[in-house]
Amino acid sequence: MESRLFVWIYRILFICLSFLILVINLIPVSFSNGFLTFPNLLYCLTASWIFRRPDYVTAPMILGIFLFQDILLGLPIGLGTFLMLAIFEFFRSRIELVRYQPFLIEWVLIAVSYLIFLILYQSLLIVTISRPALIGTLIFQFIETLLIYPVVVFFSSSFLKVKFPQFSIFDQKT
Repeated sequence: MESRLFVWIYRILFICLSFLILVINLIPVSFSNGFLTFPNLLYCLTASWIFRRPDYVTAPMILGIFLFQDILLGLPIGLGTFLMLAIFEFFRSRIELVRYQPFLIEWVLIAVSYLIFLILYQSLLIVTISRPALIGTLIFQFIETLLIYPVVVFFSSSFLKVKFPQFSIFDQKT
């Protein structure tokens, strides 16, 4: 059993990585055609940690980080946060179904949920008479996010040691 200090160290590490990703999103980068975007690294990081160690990423942490992202990036406050919180709590409730499946199943779940997020987010922007993103930009962001997800999982698992917990027959409660 891990100590509470160890769990808190990983929680602080997650918060620091999240803020690093937010700072990277603020760097002004100009692409030649203005069509490419950054992948949603914060979504990938949070999803990979939720699937592997849900005790490291709590709902208040998700709420605070994504709310801060909305404020920092000038997005509609709370809209993306609410959708992301709903997605990650859905993941948290389905962890036992995904934990022993091949990585491809997790990747498909990530793809479908992110696609649903983009559709709902853009639909709500239209309903609130806000300016939605261009469809080409959304497609590129979706593809880039899906392609970067295995890299984020590899980084989290290999370098940060955020892996599925190892259970033995002695850990089972009877």
